[in-house]
Amino acid sequence: MAAQSVRNGNAPGYFDLMLGDDHDLEFGFVVGEEEVLQRLKMRLWRELGEWFLDVDAGLPWYQDGNGMLGAKPFERNNIELMIRRCIMQTEGISRITSMSGIFAIGSRSLDLYIQVLLDTGNMGSVNVTVGA
Repeated sequence: MAAQSVRNGNAPGYFDLMLGDDHDLEFGFVVGEEEVLQRLKMRLWRELGEWFLDVDAGLPWYQDGNGMLGAKPFERNNIELMIRRCIMQTEGISRITSMSGIFAIGSRSLDLYIQVLLDTGNMGSVNVTVGA
């Protein structure tokens, strides 16, 4: 889903950062369901302790050289629970309808596909790659 910015005079009255098509931050407006999905992506990408204003925000992807991306196969259930908790704590999301992921052990990366039910009653989906 491409970033949708409001540039035709219907701006919500504020100017903020949004995720561009290349996943870089750019100036613009994003509202509604797209805002919720972008918020979800940002929460999943954030490393635990990365944001100085809230060092408890984020997931421990790389913590101490190990983290979730260096986890053993028997730890995958715990990782899935942490990801699900992060998703459900995202404002605007009612329920996870499906989630699948592929660990690339050699590159220590995780490709996630997540489909959620939004508070608006509509479905939304995101693809997130963490690591390498």
